Amino acid sequence: MYYSVFNLVRAYARRRYGFWSEMNVHASLIKHFKMNSYDEYDSFCEDLQFLRDCRVQCDYDPQHINDSKGMMETCDRLAKRLIDSVDGAKS
Repeated sequence: MYYSVFNLVRAYARRRYGFWSEMNVHASLIKHFKMNSYDEYDSFCEDLQFLRDCRVQCDYDPQHINDSKGMMETCDRLAKRLIDSVDGAKS
């Protein structure tokens, strides 16, 4: 889920704001939205960071996930919000 949303937001940031990074692209994209504080997408950096943190935890520390169902539901909600924001900006 994280990677599909990340790629969608990265493509959007490239088209709309000229975002480009060759190193640490995941952190750079989050920082890009945080540093530029685009009014219409204030939650991009926070939502992406949360999704990234969950992805890292699932990949590297799954035994410490206390509420996997709750995590999945939150990630799903945030992913949908990001997708809707990007889709809404296209019109």
